[in-house]
Amino acid sequence: MKTIVIIDLGYKSYQYEKELFNHNGYDLKLYSVNSTDRFEKARFVNDADGILVRGTVIDADFLVEAIKDAEIYSEILNIKAIENEGLLFSSSGQIGEMEYNLTTDDLIESNLSETSTGAYSLTFLKAILKIAPITEKLEISLKTDNPLKMIFNILEGGELSYFLAPRVEEAEFEDEDDDMDEF
Repeated sequence: MKTIVIIDLGYKSYQYEKELFNHNGYDLKLYSVNSTDRFEKARFVNDADGILVRGTVIDADFLVEAIKDAEIYSEILNIKAIENEGLLFSSSGQIGEMEYNLTTDDLIESNLSETSTGAYSLTFLKAILKIAPITEKLEISLKTDNPLKMIFNILEGGELSYFLAPRVEEAEFEDEDDDMDEF
């Protein structure tokens, strides 16, 4: 029997997933050790045939509204997933700032097992979210210093996945004696 593992526990029950995978010939194993040792997690995952990662499910219209508000102030949308609390969308610029907060009650499904942050280009988010009018629900997975994963469940069936790299700011150097001055 093939094995699927879950390492980001955040739901009260995985009975649906267990039944689904068992019906299709897979054994579902949960990583239930309360440890931050990544090597221990790697050993657990090493022999698995796959890893199941679940994200947080929201109505795509929430993200569309956050983007509309954010573009008034900046070119960047900051997203913060706060463990057991919800999602915070924010943007700030010279003329002001905005915050758009979704509590766990506002989310369709919540798997906020850790606090994560990311800054993303509004230009790319707006282009991706043109699909929102035909989207039933949107699953997002956010982890600090990793791409934002967005899975759109399309009306009438179908699924579309996007990965958006976080915005990286150019480092500001305080040292006046830069090594590049020699060139």
